[in-house]
Order: sequence, then C-alpha cells, then structure tokens
Amino acid sequence: MHGDGTAFGPTGHFRESLLTLAKFRFKHFTIYHNQDSFSVGTDAMVLGALVQGQNPGRILDAGSGSGVLGLMAAQKFNLSQIDCVEIDEKAFLECQENVRKSPFQDRVTAVHSNLLEYQPQELYTTIVTNPPYYSTDNFSNPRNQREKHLSTEELHAWFAHCIQLLAPHGTLWFIAPVSITKVVNKLIQRLETYVHHEVQIQNQHDRPVRTVYGISKQSNPKKNTLLKLRNSDGSYSDEYIDLTAEFHGITLQKQPKLHETSNATCTFV
Repeated sequence: MHGDGTAFGPTGHFRESLLTLAKFRFKHFTIYHNQDSFSVGTDAMVLGALVQGQNPGRILDAGSGSGVLGLMAAQKFNLSQIDCVEIDEKAFLECQENVRKSPFQDRVTAVHSNLLEYQPQELYTTIVTNPPYYSTDNFSNPRNQREKHLSTEELHAWFAHCIQLLAPHGTLWFIAPVSITKVVNKLIQRLETYVHHEVQIQNQHDRPVRTVYGISKQSNPKKNTLLKLRNSDGSYSDEYIDLTAEFHGITLQKQPKLHETSNATCTFV
C-alpha cells in the first residue's frame, strides 16, 4: 500500500501526537520526528543530496527512520518507486505519516520490517542507508540511546544484505564517519564490491569528518571529490548551499566574496 496510513489504527492517536513532534521543513515536504531520536541532520541532508541513480528506478531507503532519505529520493527521482524499511515501530509510524503528508505518497511505501529479514519481489537500482554506527563521532544531530548501534559484524551483515537487494548495475550509497574508514574499506573488500564515488566531507577547520560512498558490484572508474560544509567563520559554504538548494525549506545565504579566487570548487552532477 502507498501512504494510506492504515497502520495508525482507528483512534488516530499518532496523527494527534504530531503536535508534540519536532518539525524539519524541506522545500517540498516536512519531516515530523521524535525530538530524541532519528533526528534530521547534516548527515541526511548531504547524503540525500549526493545520491545518484537511475530514473525511473527502484529505490530502497534501508533503515529509514522518519523517512527523510526516502522522501529526498522521491523528490530527486520523480519517476521512481521508493520503499522505506524501518524496524523501530515509532520511527516507522513517523515515516508512514510523513509519507502520507508528502506530495510523493503514490510512489513511496513505508515498510515495518527488520532489514535483514526483508525480501522484496524485485531488486533495487539504488539503495541509500545511514545505519547506526557504533562510533560516537557525529557532526549532525545525535540519535537517541534507545537505538541499537551496530558492531563491526552487524555492520557487515547490514551491508551484505543491502548488496543482496541491489540490482547488478545498481549503486549502494551511504555515509560513514572517518573514524571507521579502515572498517568500511575492509567491509567493501569482504563484500567484493567497488567504490564508484567517494566524497570526503570537511568541517570548517578543513578536517575530514565524514565520507559518502557509492559502491557497486561492477568495477568502474572511481570519482573522488571534496565537500567543505562550512567556511572558517562557521557559515555554510557555497558548495553546501548549492548542493542542498533544492531541499532546504529556507534559503541559505552565501557569504559575499571580498575578492575573486582562482581555486576551483567541486561540482556534483
């Protein structure tokens, strides 16, 4: 079923409780989420904006939380069908209601399931995931302690199942803290996959804090790019503003240029 909201039951209790949830307004939809868990942060915004894929296609948001990545994908890939799979019941209900209230409800389905037990009828051309890493190094909003953080072996099982659900020429997109780069590289090797895209994300002090990966079962040339989130004064960088312009519910202002510079910036296609 696509966004019909039947999982909320006859009382409509969850819909009434939306008044108590935090809101994050995107340009074309709004995410309601529990203030203590599955928050919308910079991780999700950057990952969702960087994802590339076939359109039309089949897209999976694996471990969707409140559905932000799935809805970003629905906006970006306007001919694609999206499934949002989430095991946590409260997060699933938030996701289902966010889908129902969005303009994409005819193409997005919220699924209450353990990802490792999820078996769709068709493979996906694009999978996007931001799993609960065990690392606490996080520059975006922290997740609640009630969420289980995955160990290395659990993380391998998570990604291995994602690869099983991926079409032969599909791509799995995810974001990871740089503190577990060695772990991620070993996982990619164990899964016998190849990195197509690697975007290093820097903070305002030019320190790498995150990496966005696009991996596939097929060997292709690798693209390496750099994205700086903020300027030295703490304001958002022009690159970040351009990347996320179609998603932010408010217009982020660029800083005036004092002088021209010859340094080239990254572009994301």
